[in-house]
Order: sequence, then structure tokens, then C-alpha cells
Amino acid sequence: MANLTETATWEACIYQLENTDPVQGGAGGISNRQARELGNRTLWLIQLIEVSIFQSGIKVISSPTTL
Repeated sequence: MANLTETATWEACIYQLENTDPVQGGAGGISNRQARELGNRTLWLIQLIEVSIFQSGIKVISSPTTL
């Protein structure tokens, strides 16, 4: 099983599969288009949040810590 390659880009819209679309897999296949577009948006958002947190100086606590 292969994984989709994500690119950190904001997709303007998410494609809606149509009744007339042929089922086609693979990296460029129409059946994987929605997953690829949502993956791209998710990666873009994650990177935006990480940069915002870094620039704000907020310390992210990922384990139990006494404050």
C-alpha cells in the first residue's frame, strides 16, 4: 500500500466525486483527489500553527509538568 504525497498548500475547494467519474486509483487518480486535497490543507494548517506558536514564544508542554 502506498501513501499519498502531501504538499503544504491551501486548496481552494475540495473536489466532489461525481456519478460519471471513473474509479481510478494511483497518485493522480480521481478516487484519491479528495484525500490529497484534504491532506494538503491539513499539512498547510499544521505548518501555520507551528510557525505561529514558535513566533509567539509559547512553550508547548507535551508531558506532565509541574507549573
